[in-house]
Amino acid sequence: MDPSVTFESRLEFIKSFGDHKLNAGVAGRYITHKAYNDFYFVPAAVWNLTRDLTYIDVRNSVNFPGYGQGALGFDGGPVPGYPGRMASSQLENGDTTESSAISGSPYVQGFFKLNDQISLVAGGRPDFLKVTTEDPFTDDSERSISVTLPNVNASLIYEPVEALTFYVTGNLSENTSGATGNGGGFAGLGRDGNGDIVLTKADFTQPSELFEVGAKRSMMDGKLFFGAAYYHQIRQNKPINSPVATYTYDGVEFEVNYQPNKNFFTTFSMGYIDATTPGVGFEAVNVSPAVAPEVQRASGGETKIQGLPDLPNEWYGLLQVRQRIWCYLERHFPQRDQQQLGGHAGDSFAI
Repeated sequence: MDPSVTFESRLEFIKSFGDHKLNAGVAGRYITHKAYNDFYFVPAAVWNLTRDLTYIDVRNSVNFPGYGQGALGFDGGPVPGYPGRMASSQLENGDTTESSAISGSPYVQGFFKLNDQISLVAGGRPDFLKVTTEDPFTDDSERSISVTLPNVNASLIYEPVEALTFYVTGNLSENTSGATGNGGGFAGLGRDGNGDIVLTKADFTQPSELFEVGAKRSMMDGKLFFGAAYYHQIRQNKPINSPVATYTYDGVEFEVNYQPNKNFFTTFSMGYIDATTPGVGFEAVNVSPAVAPEVQRASGGETKIQGLPDLPNEWYGLLQVRQRIWCYLERHFPQRDQQQLGGHAGDSFAI
């Protein structure tokens, strides 16, 4: 595993004003990350892993292009500090990177009780982010960029009777999904029309929109909990070695939680997801056949997100069933991060 170090801290103030509450503060983060992607030579697809490991060497392959010579139009070389390991250039695979980032984020969130039944939760934060990234296989490739990423959200909560709550939530934000390396850290290096190595601001400021409406109900003195939600999200995402694309998610979730005491907790949940993106992603064009139904379900100029299981055609989504038992776990209603919501499409049938 390549090295990654993160330092993070947050200063928070909480103040109550009668039935209202205000949280405010500042968060800081520093990360340094190295990731080396041997993109063109994944050993699991090439080598017999049951043989002696000395046979698992990319230089033994008849397809070895001659790193550093550009034999097939891309360069790379030995990974610094890892003898015998090879990697290809970020300018070719979009992943190999030696990067660091520092951010400062003031934030504020308020809880306002409008009356006995209606409350409003609203907040926001700008992330002031500076990123430095370098392709270790390209001379004079270190580049830096500074961006400001806004994030605002609001939730209206209605509680007609005790222990029954309805809510509607909206979130608008920007994120760095266009420049995130598949091995972690930040990539994003490319060449402009003059052949100069540059970072593109748009890759670091990808928009995301989330709308969610739901209800939750607790019973048995808070030991039994029911929840249901519908969400719609439009966000930008960068598939492996592909341009940034717009991903659209529509989903419904149902959840039952039971926690009789602090030492036992169980959850049963089901989710239906319909997720699409224009065009065909890298994962879909590099399989045989290229339109394999388990990878691509295209209709109306849209492609179902890769990774969804091959369900009957009338489903066009994902039925997810999860049953989990956690001990000594504090329970709280899940707060969905707008940058992580897209991960639902990667979920699978699991216990």
